[in-house]
Parts: sequence; structure tokens; C-alpha cells
Amino acid sequence: MKFELLFLFLLFTPIAHGKLSKEENQKRVDTCGKNTPSIWALLYSQYKYLAIPISPRHVFLLSPIGGEPTLHPWSDGNHIWEENVKVDTGCKNGSLHVEVPSIFYSHLKLFPLKRFNDTGYTPFQPTMALLLHFCDTENTFKNHALVLEFEKEFDVDFPCLPKEDGVKIGDALNATVVTDEGTLANWPLEVSELDEKELVMKERGGYPRANLFGVPLFHEMNKKWTFVGLSYELSKIRFFRMSQYQDIFCEWAGICDTPVSTTTTTPIPIESKPTTAVANTEKNENGKKRNGIEFILLLVSLFL
Repeated sequence: MKFELLFLFLLFTPIAHGKLSKEENQKRVDTCGKNTPSIWALLYSQYKYLAIPISPRHVFLLSPIGGEPTLHPWSDGNHIWEENVKVDTGCKNGSLHVEVPSIFYSHLKLFPLKRFNDTGYTPFQPTMALLLHFCDTENTFKNHALVLEFEKEFDVDFPCLPKEDGVKIGDALNATVVTDEGTLANWPLEVSELDEKELVMKERGGYPRANLFGVPLFHEMNKKWTFVGLSYELSKIRFFRMSQYQDIFCEWAGICDTPVSTTTTTPIPIESKPTTAVANTEKNENGKKRNGIEFILLLVSLFL
């Protein structure tokens, strides 16, 4: 019985994770947006999702896990996820975001987009996941955004994430889409509505609307590429506004930035440099890399 309880405990206990240290984040700020942002792909079951690296260890995407917001609120703080396992989401404690148990993301696989069909490539697998605004009972979004963290670093070009994106109605922006042939292309859009949480876009010609689902919206600001939106609904072309996530990015992942206000826009180029993986060295507590192994071993000993 002790071993059964131990197994269940380990299965649903989130592992302590490491956010970027101040030095790592400063390096990210200094280098972000200088080159074309890398676009990766996430495989979930037979479905493919675009994933946008936002640091050397984090990607952002439209979540393939979590469920519909119409299930809010939960009277007991629990929710049946698609794996039919009942878990405590923590929503009853007033949290907006959910740190996802590993059983729900351990099967996710991340690839550089150009290596997606390479059978010899070993994909990255996440070690932490945060489902954003999952507990927000006032949230009317039909989908949720997800941040995934990885133990290994990937050598990528990532965009900047400003607290103020400078976007205004009438701005012409470019979404990066995957064509039916599997190549990347720009889709010109125009901002028709906006608020602090979302951008509503007007088509200016392009590809079938279905190609727009879960794609990033980039903006050139101060000669740097910035990530300003991620599409989540196609009945009206709606994008999550990235600036709304800056506080939780900083708190949970150490991805912190400063306001940017001036704006210019040009089409974002498509090609990106080849991506390679590099081993991630362990950081000490001063570097904000927190190792959960000792904590788990201590808890394990209580069951033996």
C-alpha cells in the first residue's frame, strides 16, 4: 500500500523547476529579436501545434491540453481532463494559472519545424508546463495558452516580449503560417479591434483561414522582432495579446522585460538558422535553477 501511495504521489507532484537567472534573462534581452524568430512544432497524439521559443528553455503555444472554459467554475476545485483522471487544479485557491501534472504533458514531443519528419531526430520532452488563465472564471476564451519548460537548452533565435507592444488599430502585422505544403509563409493582417487581452484582426488576403489557427503574430519594434500575439479563434480572427502574460512569464519562468513604445512594421522573413541542441548545465540556487531531486528523495523516505 505504501508503494502504491508513493507512486501516485510522485505521479501528480510537480517537480521543482528552474526559471532563468537574472544573468540568463539579461542575455535573452540583449539578443532577442535580432534574427528571425525560430518556429518549432509540437506533436500531441496525431496533432501538430506550432510552438514558439521564448527563451533557451521555454516555448509558448496554443494548449493541446486542459479543456473548455465553459466547465468553470469548479465547485470542488477539480476537473476531469481528457485522460479521465481527476486532479486538483488549485483553482479553488484563487489561482489564475495551473501548473500541470506531468501525466498530461510527458508524452508531448518538440521538434524544430525543419526536422519534424526526420525519423533520426530525438525530440525534446518538457519537464514543466503552465496552463495560463485556466482558472479565470471571467475568461470567455475557447482555448488556453501553454508555456512549456525543458531541461535541455535549444540553440534558437527567439523574439522579444515587451510589456508594452505599441500595437494600435489599423496597424498592418504579419502572422507566420504553415502552408499546405509544410513551408512557412507570411499572412498580412490588419488590427481591427483590441483590448488588453486580445487583438482582433482583419484579413488582407492570403491563405485558407484554417492555416491561421495557433500561429504567432510578429511585429518589428526598435529594429527587433517582437512576439505580440498567438491566434486562438478563427470565427473572428482573434489573437491572445502577449503583453498580458508578462507578469507570469517573469514570476514563473524568469522571462522579464522592459516596456517598449515605438513601433515600425515590415514583413518578417521566413528563413531561420538551423537549430541544434546543447546540454543545459545545472544552476545553483543563486542562479534560480532549483533541483527538486533532494526534496523528492526526502518525501520518498517518508513512505519507506
